[in-house]
Amino acid sequence: MDCTTEQNLPPEVEKKVSRLGDCEVCAIEPAKYTCPKCELKTCCLNCVNIHKRELECDGIRNKVKFIPLQKFSNLELQNDFNLLEEVSNSLFKYKRDPVKNSVSMYNKLPHPLHILRKYAYMRKTQVKFLPKLFTQHKINTSCVYKNNLYWRVEWVFVSGNLKHVDEKLIDSTRLCIPLTAHLDQPDLAFYKAAGINGLLILMKVERSSKFYILDHTLSIAENLKNKCIIEFPIFYVIFNYEKDMFDIEYTDVGEAKDPRIQSHSQIENGPKEKLDHVKQTEGEDVHYDCFENEESIDVSSEDTSEIIVEPRTITDDSEYSSISYEYDY
Repeated sequence: MDCTTEQNLPPEVEKKVSRLGDCEVCAIEPAKYTCPKCELKTCCLNCVNIHKRELECDGIRNKVKFIPLQKFSNLELQNDFNLLEEVSNSLFKYKRDPVKNSVSMYNKLPHPLHILRKYAYMRKTQVKFLPKLFTQHKINTSCVYKNNLYWRVEWVFVSGNLKHVDEKLIDSTRLCIPLTAHLDQPDLAFYKAAGINGLLILMKVERSSKFYILDHTLSIAENLKNKCIIEFPIFYVIFNYEKDMFDIEYTDVGEAKDPRIQSHSQIENGPKEKLDHVKQTEGEDVHYDCFENEESIDVSSEDTSEIIVEPRTITDDSEYSSISYEYDY
């Protein structure tokens, strides 16, 4: 039936058909549908598809669209209430999700991860693992083979915005060896021109924006000693002149920056300097026996506030190495 015969329809049908007016796409047939998003009137599926393609409209109602107070009705109030209900249900489902909300214990870890934890602990390296659904966990190829620990190592060349990967690198390897091999790649020619001594190797401090400076003459195990890594180590290679662009954590290579743990150099140099000060001020004989008893040092002096020596022995295994699922959202 041609749309020009609309005047022959009964009055009630004519009113019902003309309520939306003509189709705003073809302008021939009377409109039957209204787009929830752009409120465009259409008559058929073809016109709906045309309007979605030309106007780039997905047809999904904007639930947070601004509505003036003068146009705010009970329908908009109900829509807002439904939106709040959806958000509440989503949060409730998220809290009940065992993958995102629960922490897996050691006995739930695969056996290879237990072995990796053991060998990392022997090297005083703290390792944490992400849930199995995370990409970083899936691509981790670190393993233990014939009593040797092999790390997956990612090399990020910051200035070139490039990344090279060593799938299995034994931890006794000096950092300069694999780095030199990567510098032979054509895309790293400008790094090779700077030379190994013109580059710095950084490693991000976990849960911090700071970076460690690693020693390329030492092995991977020595550089990772008393440090925490997530899944596998990621090394950032920069030029020497770019050092000021990073927040550097100044520590001895291979030594922890935990304020509760004093390094050997701190124990060796710190007490002696303090004791020299006491000797000069008080004029008393002082014996340097700090290494005979690492728990405390007694010095005969009226003012002992100058002596600050509190070395302690780490007895908790979790202080150095513990594998647990860390969630990073």
